Amino acid sequence: MKIINWVLENFGSIILFQITQHFYGLKPAIAAALVFSVVQIILLKLKKRHFNSFMIISFVLICGFGLVDLLSTNNEFFKYESGILSLLMGAYFGASLFRPKSLVEEVSEQQGRVSTEPSPDKTFFFRLITLFWLIYFVAKALIYFWIALNSSIEVSFIFRMIFGTGSFYILLAVTIGFSQKIWNLLLKLKWMPSTRGE
Repeated sequence: MKIINWVLENFGSIILFQITQHFYGLKPAIAAALVFSVVQIILLKLKKRHFNSFMIISFVLICGFGLVDLLSTNNEFFKYESGILSLLMGAYFGASLFRPKSLVEEVSEQQGRVSTEPSPDKTFFFRLITLFWLIYFVAKALIYFWIALNSSIEVSFIFRMIFGTGSFYILLAVTIGFSQKIWNLLLKLKWMPSTRGE
């Protein structure tokens, strides 16, 4: 239940946007995502909880790209939208690597999934996971751009729905579900700061 709440809090607006867009179109998807985000903000305020940076960037991107989609008079932007969005997300994850706490570590701590106590091993682990997400978004952006340049908008849309959505949830499931196994593997390989030189 804790994992489900974490996923909904951080990715709920994106998930709802994708599902609604697939079945009902762009405008209902934007409306649904905006309503979800507003309700989420109100609930967090009532619970006196803070917004993490990922919630904020997701909300801003959905609003920004949704507005551009609505105002755009041609479909060319839509073809490249996913690639641009993926690059921005990758840049956001990458920028957090230069902060004391990476984005994944910050979100995990705020959700109460890990201790807030500083640890070289924990910092290394979450920086590595954040790096995986950075590589994923950049690779996905490049694939999206290639598809957009070499295929029709219909093919781009289908590829985005199947590959883009599927790969995102697979990586999310691996990140959450196999984090302990990845941690143990890093210890076994002696990649963790505490095990180097043993």
